[in-house]
Amino acid sequence: MIKSYGFRFPDSYPELMLIETIGHETITDAAYDWEGRTRQTTGYLFQYTLAGSGWLEVEGQLFEVKKNQAFVVEIPGPHRYYYDPRAGEPWEVIWVRLRGGQMASIWDSLHKRGPVLQLNADAEPIAAWRRLFHDTIKGKLNDPYVQSVRIYEWLLTILRLSRQGHEASRRPDGLPPYGASIAYMREKYGRTINLEELAAVEHLSKSHYCKAFHRALGLSPFDYLNRVRVEEAAELLGGSDLTVTQIAAATGFDTTSYFGKVFKRYVGMTPLQYREGQHDWNVDRLKLV
Repeated sequence: MIKSYGFRFPDSYPELMLIETIGHETITDAAYDWEGRTRQTTGYLFQYTLAGSGWLEVEGQLFEVKKNQAFVVEIPGPHRYYYDPRAGEPWEVIWVRLRGGQMASIWDSLHKRGPVLQLNADAEPIAAWRRLFHDTIKGKLNDPYVQSVRIYEWLLTILRLSRQGHEASRRPDGLPPYGASIAYMREKYGRTINLEELAAVEHLSKSHYCKAFHRALGLSPFDYLNRVRVEEAAELLGGSDLTVTQIAAATGFDTTSYFGKVFKRYVGMTPLQYREGQHDWNVDRLKLV
């Protein structure tokens, strides 16, 4: 069974992101030892551990790369990754090595959050890698432009998770993490909501809920709630005759002045400026992301 593939296109596509190699390997031999400074090839490597463990050395720092961990390195570069048979079990990995002029800034962003990344086995970057590998086998990535789009989509799944700083898996019901408390916020945004009741909706302690929510979504529960309130306030500003004070009260803000500060922070203008149309957004609904 073929477990790895390489791509070589007859023409040069320096503006595209392309696959050099992609594959799945079980390593049992100490001969698996790659010194990044002496390699003759160039590119960017993502390697993920399915089972066992290996070692990554980067600029004098040593990392054990365990199950559900990936590393990212640029080739050539000041790194070494290798397998130590004393681990007692094989190192099973999947990988993709990429090239292209657009890769440098993306890889730099990834490496700043690495070089070792924690990714659950059912996390979207791993699912997306499997789709890349499957479509490589089926011959669906032979067009360099199609391949480049797919690589970019895959890279964005990693950037999204690493930027949010969480290790969340996809929920089987397709809902976002902490969907119950999010739904609660969207239903009850017009009144005072405290952390205790949000945590209770998720059946967690207040402390655990706050930390877990931030890890999963990249912002605090109150930041999320304020975004919901500002979205609703923007709709009322554009589609009702309520005063700014009435809208502040209707969307759960304690005072008009606090409402104004929060609205300006998220939208970039005061509620009154938004109502007067001091923007060029021809939209029916404002979404804060």
